[in-house]
Amino acid sequence: MGTVAAVSAAPTASVDPFREYLPSLPGWLAWGIYVALVPAVVIFGWLFIRRVHRSGTTCRELSAGVLAAVRDNPRAVGRRVIGDVFGQARVRRDRLGATLHLLIFGSFGLLLVGTALVGVQHDLTSPAFGWEYLRGDFYLGFELVLDTAALGLLAGTALAMWRRYRQRPAHLGGRRSVPVVYGFLIFFALSGLILEALRLLVHPAPWRHWSYAGFVVSKILHPLTDGHPVGAYQTFWALHVIVAFVFIALLPMLMLDHVLVLPLNLALQATREPGRLTTPFDLPRIVAADGDLDGITAGVASPVELPWQRRFMLDACIDCGRC
Repeated sequence: MGTVAAVSAAPTASVDPFREYLPSLPGWLAWGIYVALVPAVVIFGWLFIRRVHRSGTTCRELSAGVLAAVRDNPRAVGRRVIGDVFGQARVRRDRLGATLHLLIFGSFGLLLVGTALVGVQHDLTSPAFGWEYLRGDFYLGFELVLDTAALGLLAGTALAMWRRYRQRPAHLGGRRSVPVVYGFLIFFALSGLILEALRLLVHPAPWRHWSYAGFVVSKILHPLTDGHPVGAYQTFWALHVIVAFVFIALLPMLMLDHVLVLPLNLALQATREPGRLTTPFDLPRIVAADGDLDGITAGVASPVELPWQRRFMLDACIDCGRC
């Protein structure tokens, strides 16, 4: 269980295609990953709570507000969340922005789901029910989709960088974490392909061509590993996992935090009519005052005077210039 598996010979073509889990790595890592994940999740939770408090509310108040909105207006909340998060309704207004955003959002989402499917099979469905769904034709399609997603993530990030640093549209704002986010996205796409390539070198399965991008990378890496891909795979796997856990821990501080905040904000604002003031501008009263405006207010003097739902909405802004 705790020993490192030896490099196996290529399986015969008659073997059903299947997904190897942590090939040539110590068996205890299967559970060690979850142990190492705990501090990352704790830091993530602490930073997210601090983020919520910054908008002048608490996690209890926020969760109660979201649950009340879902309970009172489930159809409106569902329409807004599905349309704006998964349908990318507002992002589609800008063709280039929509293209790069859909590439990044869709590709990263597919890679995340793919990683989860691998872990769920190994740690839940296989030991508990003897069910391995990453086999046969489904697994071949799985590899094809994830390789395409990795390339899509690279393409989307490259477009985003070109737009921000070369086109420099005047409306596009910026947060200090933007280049850090670009770095994370590029790392995940490239390191995923490199890990796949090294895995194919360790276990050269006959169906490796379905992992077309990783297969090409494996051809490039083969002479560089000097015939010993196991050590390279172990080193790069450790680097990939460390960076992934750092990313999870720091997510509430990065520009990508809107993937957490946006759905909550959409639920809270699902029934709000854009442009409608909650406190109407009382023009007749101002005219009747004949210059004596003491006690008459219009709007707010600072964001502190806004309801916490509105402050949370402001905090969800990522300064993309879409407004």
